[in-house]
Amino acid sequence: MRDDSQVSNLFEIFTWPNQHFTAGGVRTTGSAFLFDLLSDFCRKIVTPAVLSMRERDERLVHLVLCGNENAWNTLYQEAVPWVTCAVKGFDHQNFFPDDEHKDIVDEAFTRCYGQLERYQGRSRFRRWVFGYAKNIMYQRRSAQLTAYRNQYLLECAAESQYRGSDPLYILIHLEQARHLWNAFYMLDKIERRIIFQRVFFQKAPRTLAQELCRTRQQVLDLYEGACVKLKWNFLHQS
Repeated sequence: MRDDSQVSNLFEIFTWPNQHFTAGGVRTTGSAFLFDLLSDFCRKIVTPAVLSMRERDERLVHLVLCGNENAWNTLYQEAVPWVTCAVKGFDHQNFFPDDEHKDIVDEAFTRCYGQLERYQGRSRFRRWVFGYAKNIMYQRRSAQLTAYRNQYLLECAAESQYRGSDPLYILIHLEQARHLWNAFYMLDKIERRIIFQRVFFQKAPRTLAQELCRTRQQVLDLYEGACVKLKWNFLHQS
């Protein structure tokens, strides 16, 4: 068992991570010494300003919970510009119009106001609100996609070629459409996005390439590959 009276250099710590050393008058192992060293370093590099702002947010939330409406106005006025920009940036697909961005932000703050006791100060208040906003966007996007799917199914059933047809034939066609949507949701996120934008919004490959920071050819390759996977998913559903 190696036991030095003093840590001479970091090389020894890396070489003998489980051996015992004496550092600063304290007996420790190399790995434990490194952990303490890094922990102390991390505490120093976290700026006091960030910590103080988080602590300030936490104090303001506490005041709101105690009935101070001015504290809520302060939190809202300081956070709403940042949250609004974050929501617009997160919607890089331009799925929602600008007026709905504002509605999403308002709903996020409303939800947060009703659940302030859940804020624990682990992040800035504005980031906490943005977490709610992202969930709202996911929910609305899912609802919108479901609405598109249902509209598509209704249009298929209402097409002239199916009028007067055997109800069983119409049912089979609708079931095929349902399987197609299931196959669509089995694709990767970027594949779903490309197919959705190309099919429903007729976006040009060049436009998609700019939005995705890719070349036009890369978008075309992704679209072709996604279509192949979509067909495979559709044909191999149990």
